[in-house]
Amino acid sequence: AKVIEKNIISLEEKIKHILEFFKSLNETTFSNLIQKKDKQEIIVTFLAILHLARDGLILLEQNSHFSDIIIKKHDKQ
Repeated sequence: AKVIEKNIISLEEKIKHILEFFKSLNETTFSNLIQKKDKQEIIVTFLAILHLARDGLILLEQNSHFSDIIIKKHDKQ
């Protein structure tokens, strides 16, 4: 029998991680945030940036369909 361990990534942890990331940067891309991540972590990261954008903590920009998402720190942060 194979034992597979999966790390459970909470949305709250990912939100904190992204906010910490933006203490030193003003802008990044979604692809930069998900480098070398598994599918589960990519999904949680996407949900986290949607939550942060909804709360007005970051701004999301996309120049064309299917292009990379640009994530910017909101000025009020």
